[in-house]
This record gives sequence, structure tokens and C-alpha cells, in this order.
Amino acid sequence: MTEPSPLWPPPSGDGIRKDNTILRAMLAERDLRTQALAGTVISQCDLRGAKLAGMDLTGTVFHRCILRTADFRGATLGGVTFAESFAEGARFDGADLTKASFAGVSLVSASFTDATFSTTSFAKCALRDATLATRTYETVFMMQCDLVGIRDLPRTCKACGFIASDLGGVDLSQREYTNVIFAKSTLRDVTLAGSTMIDCGLIEADLTGVRFDGASLEQSSLFDATFSPTDVLRASDLRGVTFAHANFDDCAFGTHDLSNCTFLECTLNRARFTGGKATDAKFITCRLGDADFSKVEHEGVVFQGSTLDGASFRDSKLKNAMFLETGLDRTDFTRMKADVFILMDATIDTAIIKESAFVRGYLPEARLAGRDLRGCDFTFATLKKADLTGANLSGVMAKACNFAEAKMSRADLSRIRAEFANFTGAQLQEVIATDAFLHAANFEKADLTRAEFPGANVSEARLLRVVAPAAKFLRADLTSSDLSYADLRYADLERATLVRANVHAVGDEGANWERSDRKKTLGTDLDRYEAERWRPPPFTLENDPS
Repeated sequence: MTEPSPLWPPPSGDGIRKDNTILRAMLAERDLRTQALAGTVISQCDLRGAKLAGMDLTGTVFHRCILRTADFRGATLGGVTFAESFAEGARFDGADLTKASFAGVSLVSASFTDATFSTTSFAKCALRDATLATRTYETVFMMQCDLVGIRDLPRTCKACGFIASDLGGVDLSQREYTNVIFAKSTLRDVTLAGSTMIDCGLIEADLTGVRFDGASLEQSSLFDATFSPTDVLRASDLRGVTFAHANFDDCAFGTHDLSNCTFLECTLNRARFTGGKATDAKFITCRLGDADFSKVEHEGVVFQGSTLDGASFRDSKLKNAMFLETGLDRTDFTRMKADVFILMDATIDTAIIKESAFVRGYLPEARLAGRDLRGCDFTFATLKKADLTGANLSGVMAKACNFAEAKMSRADLSRIRAEFANFTGAQLQEVIATDAFLHAANFEKADLTRAEFPGANVSEARLLRVVAPAAKFLRADLTSSDLSYADLRYADLERATLVRANVHAVGDEGANWERSDRKKTLGTDLDRYEAERWRPPPFTLENDPS
């Protein structure tokens, strides 16, 4: 700030006092403690070195005054307004500044030791080298303020805001901040070592050179902030932090707990997460190319609108993981063990799947044609309308898996464990299911043309209206299965076990039942057959009951 302009000549006398207004008074070094000044407007006055300690100045306005080295110690300054004034070196120690307002005031080297700050605001103020050694800031706002070199900031700040202010080089270590906003402010070379920041916002802030050693940033947000990721990762607690538009390429998160963190439009190419924790973490519209999640144990992690091309989840353990609209080109899921794995509007066409577990996975319309899926686990998974044409599912665990309407022609289902699985409407032409365990599976309306089930256990399976011409059930166990209306023309059921199998109205022209239990089946029920074929007569006016 500069000296007053010639438009404001210094006062030379007692000035004018009228209607609670004091104008252009020379009050320098005066002892005003016996005056009643509460609610007074004091404008264009010289109060250098004035003594106002302990006074009740509630609601007073100091406008364009010189207040250098003025003494306000212990004064009640509730609701006071200081505007366009000079108060360098003024002393506010122990004063009550509740709801006080400073606008355009120079407070360089001023002292506020043990002052009470509550709903106090500073706008366009210079506070360089000021002393603010007080216990608590509560609802204090500083907008466009110069705070460089301030000393002894409060140990506790609650619901405060530092907007477009400069705190360069200030020591903010070993403090507690709750709901504090640093927006568009400069914090270059500030130290936050050992501080706790809960629900704080560092929005478009310049954090270059900030020391975060041992700091806790729990539930805080870094939106469009400028910082060194290496510095931030020295923090001890990043739980719940939101990072937006940040670059973490090549960073190592292995020692951090990223639980409940959100990464929004961040770049994390080649980032390493092995050894870390990320419960309920969210990666939204992020680039994670070649990121390393191998051997992690993450629960509730969400990837949405992101790219994980070339990323590795080898030997990882995921629970309740979600991949939404996410690119997975060359993503490595080798030996991944997932319990609830949700894939929506994302493709795993070129992902590496080897001995992977997708227990309770949701992979509808997954394109896995021709893939070698041996050693995988799809227990309770959903692969509805998936393309598994020619895939090798030999020995796969698929209990209660939903393959409804899947394309599985020519797939190898040998020794698959798919009891209670749902193959309704699936295309299973020419599959090989040697020794498969398909107990109580549902094949209703599936196409089993030329499919082979030698030695398979298909007991209690639901095979209603299957299309299975030329299918082979050699030595298959079809005990208590329901083959009603099945198309078994030219099918081979030699030596099949058919005890109590329901062959109601099957089409078996040319079928081979040799050495099977055909005689132990439940044949066509004529009453049922007639009832199922019954159709109501066409409606005419003649039979209209009305």
C-alpha cells in the first residue's frame, strides 16, 4: 500500500465530530480510553500510536485512517470495520475480533497474539510479517491478502477460507485444519509437515515446493492444484482425498492408504499401487496406461471412463470391483481373484485372462471367442449373451453361471463344473462337453446341434425344447432330467442313464437309445400333451357370451 494521496490531506486539529462521526482529527498518541467510541464512524483521522486498549469499540468504523502502532490490546472489536487504512505495527493482542472486517488495510508487522477470531474477514490486506499467535481461527476469511512471512498462525483452523492470497514460505506445520479452503492461493515452499487437514480444499492453489511430510490430508480435495506428486506422496494419510486434473505419472503409491480417494481426470500412467490399499477408491476419466496393480488387495475400487491399457492386475485380489466404460486393451488379469467383478460398457477382448477368477462377476456380452480360459473361475458369474465361440472352458469352475443366450458353438466344455448353470437359449452347436458336470443346469430352448456330452453328468437338468439333432449323450447321466419336447432326431443316447428322465413329446426320429435306460423314463403324458396343444376357439360374434 502507498501513502495517502493529496486528495486526503493529513488532519491538523481535533477535526469535526457530529452525529457519531469523527472526521479528519489529529489523534496521534492520544489516550482515547475514556472516550465512548462504540458505533462511531472515524474517517480520515490520524491515530498513530493512539491508546485504545480495553475499549468497547463494537460497531465502530475506521475509514481511511492512519493507525500505525495504535494499541487495541484487549479491546472489544465486535463488528468493527477497518477500511482503506494503514495499521502497520498495530497491536491487537487479546482483542475480540468477532465479526470484524478488514478491507484494504495494511497490517504489516501487526500483532494479533491471543486475539479472538470468529467470522472475521480480511480483504485485500497486507499482513506480511504479522504475528497471529492465537489458539483458534473459526470462520475466518482472507481474500487477496499478502500473508508472506506471517508468524505463529493458529494451531487450529475451522471453516476458514484463504482466497487468492499469498502464503509463500509460511510455516503451517503441526496444525489442525478442518473445512479450510485454499482457493487460487499461493503456498509456494510452505511446510505442512505433521499437519492434519480434514475436509479441506486446495483448489487451483500453487503448492510448488510444499512439504507434506507426515501430513494427513483425509477427505481433502486438490482440484487443479499445482504440486509435485513426489511432495504430496510424503503425506502420511491420503484417505478420502480428491485429486482432480493432477499428473501422477510414474508415481509409487505402494505405502499409502488410498481408501475412499477419488482421482478425477488424472494421469497415472505407469503408476505403481502394489503394496498399497485402495478400499472404495474411484478413478474417473483417468489415464492409467501400464499402471501396476499386481498383488494388490482392493475392495470397492471403481474405474469409470478411464483407460487401463497395458495395466497389470496379476495375482491381485479384488472385491466389488467395477470397470465402467473403461478401456482394457492388453490389461493383464493373470491369476487375479475377483469376488464381484462388474464390467459394463467395457470390453475385455484383448485383455490377458489366464487362471483368473471372476466369482459373481458381471460380464454381459463379453467377447471371448477363441480364448483359452482354462483354470478360470466363473462361479455365480453372468456371461449373458457373451461370445465364447470356440473358447476353451475345459475344467472351468462355472457353478450357477448365467450363460443365457451366449454364443458357445464349438467351445470345449470338457470337465467343466457348471452345476445349476443357466444355458437358456444359448448356442451350443458342436460343443465338446466330455465328463462335464452339468447337474441341474438349465438348457431350455438351447441349440445343441451335434453337441457331444460323453460321460457328462446332466442329471436333473432342464432340457425343455432343446434343439439337439445328432447330439451325442454317450454314457451321459440324464437321471431325472426334463427333456420335454426336445428335438433328439438322430441323437446318440447309447448307454445313457435315463432313470426318471422326462421324455414327454420328444422328437426322436433316428435316435440311438441302445443299452440306455429308455424303459425307466417318464414317457409322453397324453393328457398333458392334449392340454398343451389346446387352443381357444377363434372369437366370433356367434359365441360372444354378451
